[in-house]
Parts: sequence; structure tokens; C-alpha cells
Amino acid sequence: EAYHGILEEELLSRTEFDSLEEAKAVLSDWEDFYNNRRLHWGLKLKTPRQVYLEYANKIESVRERAS
Repeated sequence: EAYHGILEEELLSRTEFDSLEEAKAVLSDWEDFYNNRRLHWGLKLKTPRQVYLEYANKIESVRERAS
């Protein structure tokens, strides 16, 4: 999956962790960046969060019109 390749390339291959706790914290920060701030070419230069929220809003609009 693309996510795992990007994770390996951008973080894991460049970082040494001193503890499991540090690894968890760094990974959490990276995931936040990846999902909320990193623009994705495959998503037309949007973040995964932006795409998700757009989709959720469309679904909500359809539900409102159907009721």
C-alpha cells in the first residue's frame, strides 16, 4: 500500500528511536501530518481529511434531501 511505502521513505528509514514510547509519539505526529496537512497528488492536492469531510458532507446532503 502507498501509505506504508511513504511511511518507510519519509520516516522510518530516516529515524532511530530510543524507546517504544518515543516511536509511538513520533509515529502519532507523523500520522497527524500525513492525514491533516500533507497534500496528496492522488487526491488532487488535498489532504485525506479534506477528502473525507467533503465525502461526509455529500452523504449528509443526500440524506437530508431523501428525508
